[in-house]
Amino acid sequence: MAVPAHDRRDFEFATQFALPIRQVVKVEGEALPNVSEEGVLMNSGAFDGLSCREGGRKIVEWLAARGMATARVQYRLHDWCISRQRYWGPPIPIIYCERCGPVAVPEQDLPVELPFIEDFRPDDTGVSPLARHKEWYFVKCPECGGEGRRETDVSDTFLDSSWYHLRYPSTEFADRPFDPARTKKWLPVSTYIGGNEHAVLHLLYSRFISMVLKDLGHIHFEEPFPKLRAHGLIVKDGAKMSKSRGTSWSPTPTSNSGAPTPSGCI
Repeated sequence: MAVPAHDRRDFEFATQFALPIRQVVKVEGEALPNVSEEGVLMNSGAFDGLSCREGGRKIVEWLAARGMATARVQYRLHDWCISRQRYWGPPIPIIYCERCGPVAVPEQDLPVELPFIEDFRPDDTGVSPLARHKEWYFVKCPECGGEGRRETDVSDTFLDSSWYHLRYPSTEFADRPFDPARTKKWLPVSTYIGGNEHAVLHLLYSRFISMVLKDLGHIHFEEPFPKLRAHGLIVKDGAKMSKSRGTSWSPTPTSNSGAPTPSGCI
């Protein structure tokens, strides 16, 4: 970042190689490197004495007035791809027609159920297992009656799990995803408990779904989990425990050689 007074890694690098360290933010009671946005600007010319937030706005305005910059809000979120190219999963209820284009499956024909396929593994053709099942794949277009093709992608598991809290109180209802009266009584969920991996995936997606359903008038709340309790991660050899990476360990007393200690929780 090239701001050694206000970034720990830059500070260590500059100190190691005796590079100049120019402080531009002063935070009372904090030694360098300080990374807080609660300080005031210094060594910043006309902007000295301004708070970090106000100074940032003033600097952008100064640059914009001279045609050197444009203020912009930038988000790290990207489009959410909810489809997967596999057999297992809820089929996406779309039919493609050469004449009508993409057509939604009529409500009376929902849900679209997976066909039974003995061998659903991918093969060398690159054709989806569902597309190889001709009786299921080819279907009449709901609008013109011509030949159509079902969507062969299925929805992502994160999409499916993003509304499970709505379904759990209403599992006995086969004619609706969730019952309004039951939902009104039991939801939103009081407390959500999860780790960092949930905060950027399941928790975020659940909030997406709830906010959309609230805007559409289907539920009475916007935040599905008003209270969040975030637990730590168990780390071993500097990495979080992961089955796919082979860094997991067994909880049985006879096989805990080299297991992480409580201090491994972060």
